[in-house]
Order: sequence, then C-alpha cells, then structure tokens
Amino acid sequence: MEPLHSFGDWIRRRRKALDLTQRELANQVGCALGTLKKIESDERRPSKQMAERIARCLAIPASEQAAFLQAARAAVTVDQLPAPVPESAMTSTIQRFLLRPKHNLPAQPTPLIGREHDVALVYSLIRDPDTHLVTLTGPGGVGKTRLAIQAASELVAHFADGVAFVPLASIADPNLVASQIAYAIGVQQRTDQPLAVILQNVLREQHLLLVLDNFEHVLAVATLVADLLAAAPKLTILITSREVIHLRGEKELTVSPLNVPSAGDAPSAVTLLQSAAVQLFVARVRDIRPSFVLTNSNASTVAAISMRLEGLPLTIELAARRIKLFEPDVLLERLSSRLALLTGGPRDLPMRQQTLRNTIAWSYDLLSSAEQRLYRQLSVFAGGWDLHTVTAVCADTDTQTNGIADIEALLAALTDKSLVRLSNGPGDAPRWMMLEIVREHALELLTSHDERTIMQRRHAMSFLQLAEQAEPALWEPQQVEWLRRLQIEHDNFRAALAWDADDHAARQCRARISLALAWFWLWRGYRHEGAAYLRAALVIEHEPTVLRAKLLHALGHHALDGNSILAPALFEENLTISRIHGDVKGEADALVSLVSYRTQTDRSDETDTIDIQKSLVIYQQIGDTIGMATAIRQLGILEEGGYRESEERCAESLELLVRAGHVRGQTSIWWTFGRLAHFANEPERAITMLQETIVLYRQLEDESGELWALLFLADVHFDTGAIATAAEYANEVVDLARRMNNRKALGFALQNLAKVELLHNHALERASLLFAQSVTLFQELDWEAAIWQGIVGHARVAAAAGNPSKAVRWCAAVEALGREKKLPPPDWPPEQYHSYQRTLATAHAALDPVAFQRAWDDGRALSLEDLIAETRESASYTAAA
Repeated sequence: MEPLHSFGDWIRRRRKALDLTQRELANQVGCALGTLKKIESDERRPSKQMAERIARCLAIPASEQAAFLQAARAAVTVDQLPAPVPESAMTSTIQRFLLRPKHNLPAQPTPLIGREHDVALVYSLIRDPDTHLVTLTGPGGVGKTRLAIQAASELVAHFADGVAFVPLASIADPNLVASQIAYAIGVQQRTDQPLAVILQNVLREQHLLLVLDNFEHVLAVATLVADLLAAAPKLTILITSREVIHLRGEKELTVSPLNVPSAGDAPSAVTLLQSAAVQLFVARVRDIRPSFVLTNSNASTVAAISMRLEGLPLTIELAARRIKLFEPDVLLERLSSRLALLTGGPRDLPMRQQTLRNTIAWSYDLLSSAEQRLYRQLSVFAGGWDLHTVTAVCADTDTQTNGIADIEALLAALTDKSLVRLSNGPGDAPRWMMLEIVREHALELLTSHDERTIMQRRHAMSFLQLAEQAEPALWEPQQVEWLRRLQIEHDNFRAALAWDADDHAARQCRARISLALAWFWLWRGYRHEGAAYLRAALVIEHEPTVLRAKLLHALGHHALDGNSILAPALFEENLTISRIHGDVKGEADALVSLVSYRTQTDRSDETDTIDIQKSLVIYQQIGDTIGMATAIRQLGILEEGGYRESEERCAESLELLVRAGHVRGQTSIWWTFGRLAHFANEPERAITMLQETIVLYRQLEDESGELWALLFLADVHFDTGAIATAAEYANEVVDLARRMNNRKALGFALQNLAKVELLHNHALERASLLFAQSVTLFQELDWEAAIWQGIVGHARVAAAAGNPSKAVRWCAAVEALGREKKLPPPDWPPEQYHSYQRTLATAHAALDPVAFQRAWDDGRALSLEDLIAETRESASYTAAA
C-alpha cells in the first residue's frame, strides 16, 4: 500500500474504501462539501465534534477512535493510525453490502445554525437501545424538519440499513402514508397483501431509521407507526409533528425557537453573536447582501429584530430577505408596527405561532396585487409545480397574469421574498414549492377570497389534461420522459383525485384521471393505490359505457399483476361492453388480456389461439402496431413449436415494437430472448440478450427490472464459470437490492455474495452464513423454490469443505421436494441445476457407491423444515468454528 502523506490523505482513502463520494460523506457528517474538501486537502482541521461525526460515518472501530481524534487535532502523527483501508474492504464484496450507508435525505444548501445541543440530544435519544420512537414537536416554522434531517444525517452510519426520509406535507389523504413510506424505502406493491402488512414484512429485519416529516395532518394513521414498530424490533422512527402522536414508548422532544438576545443594556457585536437567532439573521442577510457586517452601531437594532421574531427560523429567514428593501432600522420599524397591529389567528394559539402567522402576513401585505393573487392560487398545488403547470392553472386572460412571462416574473418576485422556494426539476428545469406552513396561510386566504372552488376545479381539470396527454405517450418513444413527469407530479394528481366536488364534471374528471394514470401506477409500483382509484372510478361510472369498459380493462391488469383470480371477471365484462359499443380495439385488448390470464394460470385451451388470431386481425385492420406485437408474442407462447419457433415470433414482435418506439415492450422481448437462450444452454447469446435488456431498463429508469436482469446475468456468468465477472454483477445487485429494499431480490443477492465468497474468495464460512441468511429470508417470504436454491448452495459448500455425505443428503432432499411439487431438477433455473449436478459429481468421486446411496436415501426422507434446520445448524457450527 502507498505510504500515507497526511491526515487528509487518510480520510480520503478511508472514504473511497467505503465507496462514498465527498458529497455523500459531507451530507452524513453535516458539513458543507467545501469543508470536507478542505479537510481532505489538509487546508483545515475538523473540530472535535466534527471529528467524532467523521469517525462514526467512516465506521472507525471504537478501539481506534481515540487515536483518530488525536490525529485529527494533530496531537499524534498520521502514522499512528491503522491502515485507512480495512483488509476485508479490499477483498470481500460483503464490505460493500454491510458498510455502505444508505439514505435519501434531502441535501441542505446551508449549514444548520444554533442547533448543536438539539442535534446531540436527538442523536443520543435515537442511539438509546430502549428508544424506538422519537417525536420532534413544535409550531410550524420552528425548524423541526431541518433538525431531523441534520440529526438523521449524523446517524446514517449507525443503521445497517440506513435512513429513509418520508415527506408527508403534500399528502392530503392519511391512507396514502403507507404508500409514501413504501416509495421512500423502495418497496413496490406487487402482491395483494395490504400495504401495511407488506411494510411490516419488509421492515421486520431492517436496522433502519425512518423519518416521517410533517405527521400532524395524518395522525389518523398513528396505528400504522405502532404496527411497524411492533413488527420490526430493529426499526427506529423519528417523527416531526406539531403535536405529539400519543403512542406507547414515544419520546417527545419539544423544539424550541433559537435563543434570542436578552433585553437590557445595549449589546456589543461580539456578545450579540452568542445568540443563535442573531447568527441566523446575519447569515441570511449576508446571503442577500454579502457586505453586511454586524457592528456595535447596528447591534441594538439587530437584537431588537431578533427579539421581535422570537427566534423562529422561518420568520427570521422571511424578515432577512427584506434587507434588500430596508436598512435594519427601517426593517425594525416596519416589523414592529406590523406585529403590534395584528394578533394573528385564534387567541388560543401560542404567541410564537401568532408571530409566525403575522410575519407571513406581513410579507404577504408587502406584495403587489398580482403577486398576492398568484400567492393565493399556488396553494392548490401539492408537492410543487413547474412553469408549464402553474401557467396552465393560474394564467387568466382577464387579469394581469396572462402568460408565461408574467407568471415567471411573479414567481421570481415570490422567490426573492422567500414565500416560495426554487429547486431543480427533471433536466434541471426550474420547479417551485411552498413550505407547508406558508401553503396553509395561502390556502386560508384563497378560501376567504372565495377563490378556492374555482382554483381547485382549474387545478383538477388542468391535471386531467396533463394525464390524458401522457396516456398515449406512455406507449411511444417519449415514454421515459412522460413517466418521469408523472412521477414528479404524482402529489398533484393525488390532490386532483381528492377534489371533493360532486357534480358530473368533477366525477368524470376523477374517473378519467384514474384511467389515464393506470399504466403509470402499474409500472412505477403503485398497484394497490392505483387499483383503489380505479375501483372508486368504477363506482362512479356504473353504467355500461366505453369509459367503464376501459376502466375494467385497466383494473384487470392491476389484478393480473397481483390477485389474478379477480382478473377474468373484469376482462369478461370489459369484452361484453366493448362489443355492445362496437369498440373493436377494446374487444381485441380484452381477448388478449383473457388469453394472457389463462396462459399465466395454466388454464389455456384450444380457443385461445383462435382468440389471439382474431385480435391480431383487428389490430392489423386498425393499424395498432403495439397490439400486433403483443398478439404475435402471445402466439409464440401458445404455439408449442420449440425454442427456434418461439424466438422467431419474438423477433417479429420486436421488429414491430422498435418501429413503434415502445421501449418497455422491447425490454420484455429481450428478456424473453435471454431466458430462451439460457434454457437452451447458449450462455453467450443469453448474456448478449440480457445486456441489451439492462440497457433498456436503464433507459426506462426501471430499477426493479434492472435488478432482476442483473441477477439473471450474474447467474449466467456463474453457470459459465466466469466468477470474476459474476462478482462484478453481484456488486451491482447488492447496491440496488439494498437501496430498493427488495426482499426477494435481496435474498438472491445474498446467494450471489455467497457464491463469490465460495468460488472466488474460497471463504467457506462466510459463504455458508450468507446461504443461511438467504434461506431464512425466503422462508419468511414462503418461496420454496428459492429456498431449495439456497440449500443447493449449502450442499456446494459442504462438498468444497470435504463433507460429501452432507452434500449428497441435501441434494437428495431438494430433489425429492422438487418432484413432490412437480418441479424436478431438469426444470430448475440452469445455474441452480448445474450447481446441483456439479455438487453430486464431486460427491460421487469422493464416496463409494454404498455410502453415496445411503446418504441419498437418508436425504430423500427429510422434510423441508428438518432440511432448513439442519443446514442452519451447520452454518452456525461453521461460523462458531
């Protein structure tokens, strides 16, 4: 290893060994990116507190932390530290799996000021092994969210499965909280279990910190929090809320305003800067006016401003923005008169909250009439808006805001005044949002000005137009861009679907939005949520209309992806209504869907081919290219020709899909090509096909599809003996499986790691433990075929460890169980079958025929439960040894 040159060099090498970028480490430590760069380049030394955080984030063992802290302060030389790269990190893929922190915390553009004690308190509470629920309470604008993000960023390294941040401010329906959590931790709703149960199963073994932000308006689902904590003993939840949740074991921490100067003698600039409220005010003023300096001459004025604002970070930020217009003394005069005149909302509100309302109201009153009108209108948006959507909803030819230029200018003004916040949307396009407390104020004004009804209608109708514009594009070359756009506007679609107007136009609007978003929900993992909206739409559209037929077809595919038992009745009614209205495309779609259901559930009969051929003729007559491709692919499945015949049908289907630019359809064809080649023992062709599949999944930004394709590709390479290449894919699989918390894929990722340890690193103990972990995971998921695959892995380890009798015994048990389930070894996935064959060949060579047969007969008598217990005990014994 190269010699170390400095402390910064040690930090840089350790960070890289853990596969962290500078930005990732800076976010976890809670410092600016520039600060970390200076530390790594030895331009500055970290403080004691920052060095402690760096030690935690770099997973430095407790026994080495004292020396690290001394080196950080230059008390000892860097050669007193151990090697920055642990030996295991260089040799084992497990280190990436176990050490790399994971989080989705939003990046913070500025350092947190004045909350060091609060961060330390949250940190110590959450680190307490007896604490699993912490709630940060306080009024809006006090800084609960910012404090939670900072504390969570410092805790990432302490949670093996990282931190998941779940923003709830834009959620109007408490029933969507589970969906938001699922999205944050990467769980897709692919089964018919209630989502709450799915989350419990996923989180059961997770050592995770879950941050639920802005919980006060979804308190109705507090029982979900209780259920998750009861099911997942290693889960910790950090909540921000304006009120306590009232659950057993909850630790409440009231977030107080920043400390303000004491009233009394005129303070000096030096003493004044001991106040966190003043520090924040000065920092934000310097963002606007870099030349501003706190001096003894303006200290009293700044102190008075800070006291008037009572230490609330949001009010401080709003007031500091006014430094563009007013000198501090004028700002104080305006602020003082404003607060003296207004008492805010209800008298029973805390004075701090009245102050916050007053500060927002003061900012509002300083707006022009056009700015005020747009400010009120923006409250109908949930989760933000871009220039196109805000223009569609808010532009009006009868007012001053009659086009994009006017809207953009008004948004710039509101951004300058900190009433809206600007960020980057897809492709770095500008996107704005309101803090929830500001949005509440704007919504109150919208209601009091009798504008709420019309604006909600315009919002819903505008997003109906967007959804129906997107629907056909999801089948065209621009589908990736449209899926991305629908994702970012999902909260706005939810708001439109929650619109409670009960006239015919409103009901139709909700039903049509549900239909237009059906495939988006299915492809992006919102099947449960989408199915609920579609069922609600069917209640509205109860007459046998064309719209009802299309809703039935969409809901049928949601059922086909989960509880397929419900699908045929939906498709049958869809078919009947389509025929009544002479909708030939609807008829063809229904027929293909019915045949697809029967094929997937082994219910095919001789009429299926006739139905598909009839559908193909219809698609050809109306020029539906994607329909033709779907029907031709289905014919390839139905016609019992062989590998080459199926491949020819797939090639014909692929040509049509390429012509149509339907990338998702092409992906499924390439996947089918790969499987056909793999099962035909043509690994090179399979690899080529699967690599193309991965390229297409990445174009689609479909990480779930990419994950399964990578798993499949790793299996092909393991099967061909290309272990080093398989190990590279195993690394990618581990990263994706961890980030998405996909338990099924995670089980196979563990098996991939086990095979790397067995075949590449020759580490039999670690391989045995990893196979055991995968079996436990698949046992929880009740997936027998995957359990067998893990058992075959155990047998392979036993053979390599010189225990051929155990290897034979376990292979025989798996073979017997497979035949019992009508899935004998030749029908297993090729990599599993070849592992099974190689293990038996090794055992045959090591055992005489009598011993082999005895072990085989003993193994065939084992039940699945006894087999799992036996391999688990063997893994534990190996680890102990």
